[in-house]
Amino acid sequence: MEESGSQTALEEEEENASNLFSLPKPGIAEWALPQSEDDDFEAHTYDVEEALNYIYNLPSCKLIMIRPEVQTVLDIVVGINVNQRFPWKQLKYEYIRDSLIDYVDKGPALYAAFQDFNPEDYVLIGYAPLLTQNSEHQTEADPFVIFFDSQDTKLALSVIHSIELYEDWIAHKHQIKKPKRWVSLGSENEINLTLQQRYIKPVDVEIQSVYPPTITKNKEFTFRKCADTRDGYVELIPPEGVKFDNVTRKRITIGIQSAPQLIDREQLTDPTFPNNMWTQYLYEIGEEDDLDVSSEDEEAKEKAQTSRPASPEVVVPKPPPEMSPQMKLLLSTLEFNQVDMYRNDYTLMQGDPVDVYITPELEEIFCFADIAKSQNRFVCSADWYPHLSGILAVSYTFSTACTSETIPKKYSSVKRAIMEPNPILLWSFSDNLNYKLQFDSPLEVTHLSFNPYDGNCLLGGAKNGQLILWDLQNRIDSLEDTVIMTTAQIRYQNIMAEYLKHTIDLNEEHRVMRAATSALEYSHTDAITGIYWMSRNFYINAYGKIFVDPMQSSSYNFFVTCSLDGGIAFWDFNAPPDKKVKRTIRANLPKALLKSESVHKNKKFKPTYKLNYKEPITGIVGDTSQFQLTVLDHRRLRRNKINYRIALTPKDPPEMRQTFIISTLYGHVEKINWVGVFNDTDEGERVSSVASFARVHDGPIVATKTNPFLTNIFVTVGTTVFAVWKAEFHTSPILWRKRPSDLTSAAWSTTRPSVLFITRADGNLEVWDILARDDEPCFNDIMGGGCVTYVIEHPPTEPEKLLGIGDYNSSFRMVKLPPGFYYAMEGEEDKFAEYIERQIERKIAMHAWEKKYYEENQDIIEAKKKAKMEALKEMERVEKQKLLDEQRRLVEEAEERRAQEAMIHESYPERMRKQWEELNFKRMLNILMSRKRMNAEKLRIETQLEKERLKYEADKKEKVKQALADCAEELANLRSRLLPTEKAHEGHFDSVKEGCEHILDVSDDYDTIAEQAKEELDSYETFEEMDYVQFMKRARQRRQLLNQSLGSPTDRMEWFEEAKANNTLRDVNFGYEWFINAQMELNERLAAEKHSSEPEPELTPSENYDDI
Repeated sequence: MEESGSQTALEEEEENASNLFSLPKPGIAEWALPQSEDDDFEAHTYDVEEALNYIYNLPSCKLIMIRPEVQTVLDIVVGINVNQRFPWKQLKYEYIRDSLIDYVDKGPALYAAFQDFNPEDYVLIGYAPLLTQNSEHQTEADPFVIFFDSQDTKLALSVIHSIELYEDWIAHKHQIKKPKRWVSLGSENEINLTLQQRYIKPVDVEIQSVYPPTITKNKEFTFRKCADTRDGYVELIPPEGVKFDNVTRKRITIGIQSAPQLIDREQLTDPTFPNNMWTQYLYEIGEEDDLDVSSEDEEAKEKAQTSRPASPEVVVPKPPPEMSPQMKLLLSTLEFNQVDMYRNDYTLMQGDPVDVYITPELEEIFCFADIAKSQNRFVCSADWYPHLSGILAVSYTFSTACTSETIPKKYSSVKRAIMEPNPILLWSFSDNLNYKLQFDSPLEVTHLSFNPYDGNCLLGGAKNGQLILWDLQNRIDSLEDTVIMTTAQIRYQNIMAEYLKHTIDLNEEHRVMRAATSALEYSHTDAITGIYWMSRNFYINAYGKIFVDPMQSSSYNFFVTCSLDGGIAFWDFNAPPDKKVKRTIRANLPKALLKSESVHKNKKFKPTYKLNYKEPITGIVGDTSQFQLTVLDHRRLRRNKINYRIALTPKDPPEMRQTFIISTLYGHVEKINWVGVFNDTDEGERVSSVASFARVHDGPIVATKTNPFLTNIFVTVGTTVFAVWKAEFHTSPILWRKRPSDLTSAAWSTTRPSVLFITRADGNLEVWDILARDDEPCFNDIMGGGCVTYVIEHPPTEPEKLLGIGDYNSSFRMVKLPPGFYYAMEGEEDKFAEYIERQIERKIAMHAWEKKYYEENQDIIEAKKKAKMEALKEMERVEKQKLLDEQRRLVEEAEERRAQEAMIHESYPERMRKQWEELNFKRMLNILMSRKRMNAEKLRIETQLEKERLKYEADKKEKVKQALADCAEELANLRSRLLPTEKAHEGHFDSVKEGCEHILDVSDDYDTIAEQAKEELDSYETFEEMDYVQFMKRARQRRQLLNQSLGSPTDRMEWFEEAKANNTLRDVNFGYEWFINAQMELNERLAAEKHSSEPEPELTPSENYDDI
């Protein structure tokens, strides 16, 4: 995309740009940060111009001119993606090959220079406006430099890194104002006058407090607020008996009636009946059968006689014995069926193996628990040691994301933080009764992670958002060494342990002190929920830009953390320690104590870059590294079959995009992007969601795990729903199921891509083999009577594949998995990927069908929705009426009850008085009826019809009143049925808006119009005189016009006609006097302004009412 024009001018421009700088130099030194801020400024200067001169004069550096439209394709638009402050960008060679080389002059030569490049390799390209600023030929294209040699690219990156460090240091130096020596001007004397001085000599005393403190009766209590206590907080607890009615979102799964084809398989053998029959046993022989019953002695004598020489004798052969009927039946049956009764039929069957399905079972192998250290706690997190099998670290907390802590009445967070420890224990398979190491922590740790590149370092995310680092210093190797002691030594050790029970536990061999802790002001402000390790080829700078080392020779060590405060932080594990603090601490320590000091002591943990989101984050999915297990010790060379050497091989992604998929405590799955901006504060970049995944969870998401084989597949667990997602498809989950109990944790299998382990709050463990079946778990077993809070799989498969499960009583159990859950099938990863794509195609087709069906039947669907809404409203109205009736009934019952209670509590004279009044009323009624000579029964019969009529009229009035009250609602329903639904015209609002904007632009403002109106009024000398008749005529005309537009008010017209007939219109005040008074005041004001000598004539009302 070079500028169209003469080729000679362009070549001359490139030649002039190449001559701007001197010849290439052999090298340039890298710039390093000063050791202290007090160092000399001039001693650490760096020649930026010379560094750029060195970069531009590298042999493989070439100047190219790129048009704006091609810049947009490559994402290197000047002013948006690159600028003079951040000019450099790394692009894949395949993008440059497809979008740049064909549009650049001398493209074939540039293509030949990149001939040995891999399409996935990165090429360094930079914006260089200084090379053409003195050029006379100005074009639309912008100058860029490109490097086509990997060695020159590496040199250029090192120089660019030095330039960025130097510019950041210069900006930091200009922002810092050095403190000066304080000079007294006498103001401290005035301040000292306001301070209370002590004139009593202080006396040192020792005070010992007794808990709980005694409080006097006259003690006046005050409110203790958060501001009165450092790091204090207020916890709002609902009162006892309050129940929250949570509204859950439900989805109905409509199944399709289907069944697999029924297949019957048989194995035809000969004979058709089993071998174990009566033919294999002794035959029945009767007594009548003539059998040879001679004994062995007689046979021996006959042999001896035959051996002697004697005269020849003719031997008559003995006839065979006659067979019994049973024998004959047997032989005839065998001959008829041609059955060989001694043949083995199993060797003649099919030789292929047959699958045998058995019910899988979990066998518990180990159980790690120390009640003294972890009482009343849950297993919150665990991680395996990366260099030796069978060793894991476990953290215990009072509550987790999936559990709620039962707070006692006298709960004190300060007392808990001081008196109760925060256990983090290291366990080994070689000894499941005693822990190997204990990590000291001042805070509860909610997440643990060993450094996969340095197994001696363990990172822990605290509940308040800080990071804690422990250094094992190769102590794992000495843990498995067994000490052989004699019986006397063991007895002496036990005796000494009994004597030292009352002392403090000072066993330093089993304690690991923390090496470093992140600063509170730079850390998260809430519990850390995840730690993820980046590839060693990626690094991020202070502006949030991620770079890739093309040679893969550098060893960076960055990791990412997320927290419930909505923050995501990038940390550099290789950050240097704070030398000032280190020098101060080491000043007064003996050398003997410094020999065992960790190299990470006083490491300066500070986030390189931070992101802030509006919701609490429980997990992230991004281009982080996944690790594959490699066994180093051969099976025959292992000293211990349980603890043997292993290594973790990282599976690094080809690139790291500035994108994360996050799960939140509100049950949302969102996709966020960050740009990377310069921010001199520590608040970080605020990000928002760019894509929302489907809302399927009915509560907080407590776990998010990425598949170790397919990194774009992940699972989320929230309340009673778990869902399997693909990162590129957010319309719907690949698979989601609602379970009968709350879900607490999840873990993918490390050997099978399609196997998923899920734990529940009711103590169940579910194993899902998605390729086998996805409607129900393949295995479901109860692991205990309480909540299971954590699950993690042991990566090695030798000697047995184990699964770790943490539960509510702080025990961590290892169970043996059946072989079917960890032996991978042939091509299982490809089959699982095909299953994912097949599900996506099915969901896309289903969504298209639903959309088409809705468009074709929109009226019916909307009518059904409307009818459903009306039915719901009617049900709500009925329920509300029932509730009101019930409340009214309760009120009436309460009033009756109070009346009865009042009668019970009345005095005896009061009750007697009421009874006397009732008797007196009956007596007076009888006297009255006797004087009138009336019969009570006859009076009742004669007045019954009248009473019924009065009752009917009262009921009728009540029903009419109710009908009038419901008239508006019925009218609205009738209109909704008869009149068509109004649809808002989409363009009407825009047209009205444009018209209003045009009127506002054309018309004058209010002040201008008010001045014009005042000038217009002042121009009139006086108003036209109007008598009473004219005034009433005009009022009648206006009233008629209003009646035509609004409808004639008959009531007022009837009143007017009646007043006119009765000749009472003179007594009506129509407002004419007010109008006349206003006219008189206006005339007087105008006359005063004009200084007129003659007064204006006064208007007098007319008395002619007959003309109206």
